[in-house]
Amino acid sequence: MHEQLATQRKDDPELEGQIKLVSSFMDKRFYTAQLACEGITAVDIANHYMQEGWKQGFDPSPEFSTERYLTENKDVESEDINPFVHYIVSGYKEGRATAISSRLTNVQDNLPFLSLYLKDEMDNEWYLKTYPDVADAESDPIEHYLTVGWQEGRKPSENFHTTGAVGKQGGLPPLIDHVVKIEADTHGDGLTLSSLRGQQRESGEAHNEPAKKDSSQDNMRLEAVDGAAEEEKVKIIGVWPGMKGSIIGHLDAAKNGKVSGWMLAPDQASRPMLFVDGSPVFEYEYPLPRPDVQEEINVDCDTGFVFDIGGVKRGAEIELFAFVNEKLVLLDSVTCDSDWNERNFITQLNEALAISKQEDAVAITCWEGSHNPIGRAKVLYDVVSSKQPTVLITYYFSEFGGKLWTPLKNTNVTMLCIPWENRELYENAIRKSGLNFDTVWICKPRFPSFELAGLVAHEKTSLILDFDDNEEHFSKSKNSMDKSYGFPTINISRYLTKKIPTRTAASVTLQEDFAALKVRHVREAYTGVVEADTDSEDVIKVCFVGTVRVHKRLLEASRAVQAFSWASGKKVQLHVYGDVKPKALVEQLLQNDVIIKQDIPVGELQGILSQMDVILTGFPGSGADSEVTKYQITSKIGDALSVGKPALVPYSESVADLEGVNGVYLFDADNFAMNLQLACEHRGAIELPEEFTIDSAYETFQHALSDAKKSPRAGEVFVNLPKYSQEKSKEGVKSLVLLWKQHDSGFYGRRVDQIARSYKTSHPDHRVMILEMMHDHTYKNYENNQKCYNSEHSSLVSLAHKKEIGLELGGVEHHQLRISRSAYITGKMQVFLLDNGLLPQNTVFIIFPIVQFYSIIDRVIYPYRKIVDVVDNQLSWGGDKQVERAYQYAALIRSADAVVFNSEDNRNYFDCEDCVKPSTEVSVIKNWYQLPSDAPTKKAKPRSDQSFNVIYSGNMNDRIDWDLMGRVADLEGDINLHLVGTANRGFDHLSELLGKDNVIYYGPLNETDTLRVASTMDVAIMPHSTDEISTYMNPLKVHMYKSIGLPTVSTDVPGIEASSFLTICGSRSDFINEIEGIRHRSQSLEANGSASESSRSYIDLINKIWCKIRGVDAEQAPEKLDSLKVS
Repeated sequence: MHEQLATQRKDDPELEGQIKLVSSFMDKRFYTAQLACEGITAVDIANHYMQEGWKQGFDPSPEFSTERYLTENKDVESEDINPFVHYIVSGYKEGRATAISSRLTNVQDNLPFLSLYLKDEMDNEWYLKTYPDVADAESDPIEHYLTVGWQEGRKPSENFHTTGAVGKQGGLPPLIDHVVKIEADTHGDGLTLSSLRGQQRESGEAHNEPAKKDSSQDNMRLEAVDGAAEEEKVKIIGVWPGMKGSIIGHLDAAKNGKVSGWMLAPDQASRPMLFVDGSPVFEYEYPLPRPDVQEEINVDCDTGFVFDIGGVKRGAEIELFAFVNEKLVLLDSVTCDSDWNERNFITQLNEALAISKQEDAVAITCWEGSHNPIGRAKVLYDVVSSKQPTVLITYYFSEFGGKLWTPLKNTNVTMLCIPWENRELYENAIRKSGLNFDTVWICKPRFPSFELAGLVAHEKTSLILDFDDNEEHFSKSKNSMDKSYGFPTINISRYLTKKIPTRTAASVTLQEDFAALKVRHVREAYTGVVEADTDSEDVIKVCFVGTVRVHKRLLEASRAVQAFSWASGKKVQLHVYGDVKPKALVEQLLQNDVIIKQDIPVGELQGILSQMDVILTGFPGSGADSEVTKYQITSKIGDALSVGKPALVPYSESVADLEGVNGVYLFDADNFAMNLQLACEHRGAIELPEEFTIDSAYETFQHALSDAKKSPRAGEVFVNLPKYSQEKSKEGVKSLVLLWKQHDSGFYGRRVDQIARSYKTSHPDHRVMILEMMHDHTYKNYENNQKCYNSEHSSLVSLAHKKEIGLELGGVEHHQLRISRSAYITGKMQVFLLDNGLLPQNTVFIIFPIVQFYSIIDRVIYPYRKIVDVVDNQLSWGGDKQVERAYQYAALIRSADAVVFNSEDNRNYFDCEDCVKPSTEVSVIKNWYQLPSDAPTKKAKPRSDQSFNVIYSGNMNDRIDWDLMGRVADLEGDINLHLVGTANRGFDHLSELLGKDNVIYYGPLNETDTLRVASTMDVAIMPHSTDEISTYMNPLKVHMYKSIGLPTVSTDVPGIEASSFLTICGSRSDFINEIEGIRHRSQSLEANGSASESSRSYIDLINKIWCKIRGVDAEQAPEKLDSLKVS
């Protein structure tokens, strides 16, 4: 094959030249790894790619996807041209895009390739030594890093530096980005695709690009409204307010769900940390270039950051901390001065529930929230919310975008948005929450609007129906013929419309035809300052704002404006602001000198319109549009009048009653020029007419509500509507969810099991659930190693299967979410919570750090009340993950409602002024043990059995005094040493000990089986050695032994106290002597497994959190705590 390719190359000079060209840009290491995965060897990779590789889908460079380039450039594909050659020769000049190779972006499916490609950058020995859990699981280091490790903040080698947050949705392992950059800088002749594009930009090869019009000459430009304004230079005079010691930080403005700023710290491990209203923000980029900071304070490092804070409301408190030396230092705080309406469903539902419980709360329902129908609903919301608590409830349909309509993103509207494609999940959650309103104002008589109304109505709910368009006409459109909002539901919508006699309407024609009260598209009068436009004093600016499609006839309007400008000798310029599609229409408008701005935020609309001279609200269409124009009245009339600008309004029956209103100019196609002239020459102030004011509309709403209370209520109107149910849940079953950091709940009887067990005993009518998360890669490792006798992996695999479908043990539910990709975690968590009816009003979380993927799920669970249980201290473990662990500890502790430490030493370690809020309740609650319901009873030893049996149970990987264990086994007489537990890293020591005939090893056993073995023993031992980690531990096993009356002998380690059951020995000889003493005393101790003070303290703490949810003061009303024990 190689000889054949070489011959073809020799016979084709053009091919020879292309091979030389391609070889300069190919990444040899990258390409060779692809071939090796397929068992192919090639001496000349450029020759192979040119003649065969590209046809087989191989990629020549990390920066170039062969398949993607052909898919996106059909002309290249149809002519059977080598895509890489095409790009190098002409594609980059034409502005054609490349894409990163899918072999890098799709990690899970390309592990063999990536293992080869990245092997030189991965230090396997260091990785296994630094992360012993990976070694224990016998995982392949590079596979573990690429699938799980990088998301947990682990490094591929000792000197690799990772910056920024871990666990961020999407993205690539940092090692991939790093290697791609290194390769790009060094391979071949030093040429890269990015440098090629850079050379083209620097040399200005515009003559090779398609001709473009000169915008300065032709007066055509496309402006973006969301571009960042030039940042002000940083000014530091004296001591900066955000300076703490040698750390300086500053918060810039919050905009569009992001907060930027900068921080300068001397320690590379330091990083910025942000809290919004006390909740941590995990998604961020740092460090980023900030030339202004570098110049002002004379530093040569990147200091900038950007946090993705998601949904936020104006007035939220934003705090910037420096996270340094495992402590938090407050640097700066600001009050958010903008809104970003992008909250998840659970947060939205929680807000809606809070509002629904207020007096006179109103729900506005609208069938779709991804495009302009929600605009009328926003008007109704503004009318009511000015005086009464209000929620706007809507569906999202994917065909309209599936997310909030852009103009509403910068508003503070309280919304509840339900994705239509998965509505059953969300609707069931709403039913379980008991959400309902006394009044529902239904916007637009489409069937989904009625369904939403039925969903949140109770039997006596008053109903008002609003009209602002010819909905039946639009329901008959081609794209709506088979939709729930289209033709199939016209009749049922008519049926329900007839049953609701109380109606409002936006236009006079709708008012007359539907016997409605008139509620205009009202606005608030603009109170801002109108600044003079000094750049274009001689230009008359005509503006249209709204969704723009071909049928809106803005292209015809632009021609009419051009004709007027030429005929009148006036310089008139048309501005079109909004969602303009398709692209061809944008280009045509630009050719007609139209200035276009996409997506105007609602909050900026009036300020922009105030800079205009005339507001155009539409342009007349053909007679075929009469069914629409007869009823339709645009909200743009109110927009114009609210800023005191004349409105050019196409004439129709729906606006006939506006004839003579100051500032309104009605026109048709024949008299457009005349009315534009009149509008341009308008003199005198334009006031917002009374009927266009919110106060006037609110009065009308009150009249309508009075009528609605005398009309049929929801119980009668919706009696046969499937979504309606008179039986509304009050709030769902109270639930305690324990988010466990490992995968072994229900197996060993750890602290998480004890809390769950004790709480379930005290609150039998509450749901108690332990939730774990496991990555597929972790499960695969367990599965591969489950034959190992000294490992618990076999048991964890078995438990994983049961937990996936739900496992109940002693009344406690055990669940496990299996994660294949980090991008799916948020969705899986939200589905789990909603499926189980776990809402902030009926659920308390207990979180045990360090929780894998917590940085991703935090946004889902932040509305819930949380207790953080610091059961151990993983910061004492050392290693590269220490910074990431500390970051999660700090975030959780500061955002918790209560924090529990397992020991005083642990509490003192985390004692930090800025880490724990003053309002947070902090407790030290030591371990306790409560026997499971299926615990075996201790059996008397048969008289014939004269042996002395010693047991050790627990982890045998770390902190075991194996020499002392051997001395116990070597005691004279009929003695047996029984061992229960895992011993992956300690297997060599275990193997040596098993050389003694009287040492019996059971492997890892579950809690009940361990008790069964222990109940036949004479004494338990704890031959532990001490280290920094053990300082923060509080061994639970001593309480387990006590519960079955088993005397225990221990070395002197932290976290335990001597008692009649427990003897603590200061030396090995004392340890051996005590065992001998117990052997000869044959003492018998009474089992003590009753509830302890610790368990009662924990239950009291949880009850206090329930009081917070209910708004009850636990200190002033202690009797309320008792009432919570059984609901």
